[in-house]
Parts: sequence; C-alpha cells; structure tokens
Amino acid sequence: MIRFGPAGIPLSSKGRTLRDAVEDVNKFGLNALEVQFVRTHIIERYAHEEEIGYSMFEVPGTMIVDVIREEDGEKKILSVRKKIEKGDMVRVLASKLARDYMELREIGEIAKELDVELSVHAPYYIVLSESKDRELVRRSIDGIRWAGLVGHVLDARVVVTHGGLYGKRGKEKGVQNIIKNLREIKSWFRRNRLSPMLGIETSGKQELFGTLDEVLDLSKKLNLFPVLNFAHIHAREGGSLRTAEDFEKLFERVNSVRKMDWYHTHFSGVEHEGGNEIRLTPLKKGDLKFESLASYLASHNPQITIICSSPLLEHDAIYMKVMYERAVAHLIAKRKKHEKKSK
Repeated sequence: MIRFGPAGIPLSSKGRTLRDAVEDVNKFGLNALEVQFVRTHIIERYAHEEEIGYSMFEVPGTMIVDVIREEDGEKKILSVRKKIEKGDMVRVLASKLARDYMELREIGEIAKELDVELSVHAPYYIVLSESKDRELVRRSIDGIRWAGLVGHVLDARVVVTHGGLYGKRGKEKGVQNIIKNLREIKSWFRRNRLSPMLGIETSGKQELFGTLDEVLDLSKKLNLFPVLNFAHIHAREGGSLRTAEDFEKLFERVNSVRKMDWYHTHFSGVEHEGGNEIRLTPLKKGDLKFESLASYLASHNPQITIICSSPLLEHDAIYMKVMYERAVAHLIAKRKKHEKKSK
C-alpha cells in the first residue's frame, strides 16, 4: 500500500489540534500523518498528592514524561510503568498535543478507525555527537525518549530522529558518540517496552550525520529503521534523483544493505548547492520532481509511506497522490495498448 500525508497539522485545520489534524487528513483523502514533536517545554516539580499511586500514563489532566526517585543518594529515572510515590519528582510536558495520555490514546484510536497511519518526528535540533557538552546531549536524548512515549501512546509505527552534527572533535569521533547515544536510546525504548520503531533519517547537509550509506550502516548495526528523506538525499548527492531509474537505483541500494518490506519516507521540493540543502520548497519548485518517483511507484508498487514536508503540507500531499494516480492510470493504459498490439 502507498500512503500519503503531511508532516504536521494541515495548514487548513481550523482547530489546530492533533485530533483536528487526524480527522482533516482523512477528509482530504490522505492516510498518513507525521506528528511533529519538535518543541519540548518541560516543568520539573514534586508529584502532587492526587498523582500518587498512578503510573505516568494514568495521571489525568497532565502528561508526565519522567518520574525521578532518589535511591541510595542517587536520582534515578523510573520505568514508565512504575507507580508514583510521595516525594518523587516528575517532569511534565507543556504541550498542545493533548491534555493527557488518555486523550492522546483516543486520538490514536480515531486515527486507526480512519485508517490514518501515524508516525512521530522527534525535535529537529539534535546533538548526539559531543562528549564535552553533556547537558546539550542529555536534552537531545530526552527529546527522543519523550517522542517515543508520545508515539507509544498514539500507537505510531515509527519515531523519527536525526543524528545531528558530526561535532567539533571530527567526523570519526562524532559518529562514535552518535552510535553510543542512539544505542542508549534504543535500549531505553526496549526496557520500557515502547512499541514504535526508532527511525534514523537521512540529512541534507555535509556537516550533519546522515548520508544514505551512514544511515543504512547504522540501521544495520543498531537495528534502527532507516528513514529516507528524498530531498535530503537529492541535495547531499548533488541532485542525484532526477529519473524513475534514479529512484529504482536508490531503492536497490537500500535493499542491498537491508531488505525492506516497508519504507517510511519524506518528500518535498528542495533548493541545494554544493551538496547542501539550502531550503525545502513546494513540489513544483526545484529540480527534484515527484513525477519521477510516481513513475517508479506505479511500476513497482512498494509498501511505502510518503510524508510531505514541503511548506504547502496537505496541498502538496494531495498533489503527490494525484500524480501517483495519474502515473498508475498511464501505466495501465500503456499496458492495454501493448496487449492490443500483440493480439
């Protein structure tokens, strides 16, 4: 199945809530939505009396992302299913996503009923490469962990993150630190039995971790899910995706390293120079053309979700769906014409 949807709340959603976004995506004839968990404002406080005895997922009216307890003179973050006790510290997410996890779970159920596949994108500004600035790295790790909590309650299929800058200590050392920190996050997902896959996305600038080969190699080492951002790949490789054959070669590269039965991808227009993305653009601008990908999709019919990250969001997501349907219709007409000739 080929799914299309926007990266975030559609521009035309009047209520600007996640619930509105899910319902509007369905009304537009789309069937995917990537929830943007890109801004995290956290308040740390002592647990309130009425929160004691509940796990963080059960507390009404708020979204607790960490429960911290002092044990043997050391502060420890508890398992997400531990009951809150008197004297515990909690970190609370100030977010417009939902009032609490119960509402978030309802939104996930609505999405399932409407056949809207959900994914979550962790904060964009991620630093996992530095070993000196541990506070900055810790905030990045926390942002990805908390995106995992949101994805788990929504029953999202994948939580997407970037690797961030290679860092000041050089590319080799930076990659080592990125691997170490992603391994820690992956282990935390597993220990807390979070359901989404952890995905690592290709990047569009030379200073950032995330060439296609790096992402594929890391996905194999840590069993992460490779997320293909076509605009980033196109920009970083100097405009490599121009024809349907180029896209076919790209998918062959992916499957030569890791056999995939489903892809999670991003698409938009892009301005680029010297192997670097300058900015993402609407689909009709730039030299990355969706028609080429649509032609590949029509002839190969992969299991794929395509998230539109162009500034026009749902408008361009709908445009992609139309272009794909036209490519399918064109292919069917071409085959019928060939069949008539061969009779």
